Amino acid sequence: MNQRIAPILLTQAAAADQFGVNVSVLRKGLLDLQLDVPTGKKLPLKTWLAALTGDGKTQRARRDRAHADLMELSKLRLSGQVADIETVKAYYGGALAALKTQLLEAATSLSYRCNPSDPELAREVLHEFHTRVLTSLCSQMESFIPPDARESTEPAATPRPTPRTRGVVARSSVPAAD
Repeated sequence: MNQRIAPILLTQAAAADQFGVNVSVLRKGLLDLQLDVPTGKKLPLKTWLAALTGDGKTQRARRDRAHADLMELSKLRLSGQVADIETVKAYYGGALAALKTQLLEAATSLSYRCNPSDPELAREVLHEFHTRVLTSLCSQMESFIPPDARESTEPAATPRPTPRTRGVVARSSVPAAD
């Protein structure tokens, strides 16, 4: 039932008439948005609203800052100073999987040594311990993952992202793969 509504398209003259402004006001707003629209071309209503209400200089400054941030991030990726969040997730997910396996094996082998008369009781205690340790590790690591990158349940660690570094982490915090 989520049907998308077709956008309302208006020409410059129709938009000026609907908003009760001069066409030159709309042209100036479009120029502030760096849009060169020929007369008679229809644009969505949201574009006309942005041309009327938007501060073109502020929007251009935001767009330029975002572009500069993306260029800086690309430069850091090419130089190897940052890693994609997927790389970090894979690395730490693998490390935790190995830790989990070792803890499970330790619970089984230690249960006979700790309590030879009732190894099952010792195994349960060790299993509870390993569950608490893994839960604690996962919850601590979860706090480092940006909310938009938490689609999987595998734990991973990344520093808290800034607008400039969302989705990347410094390579120095990711140990080299053997």
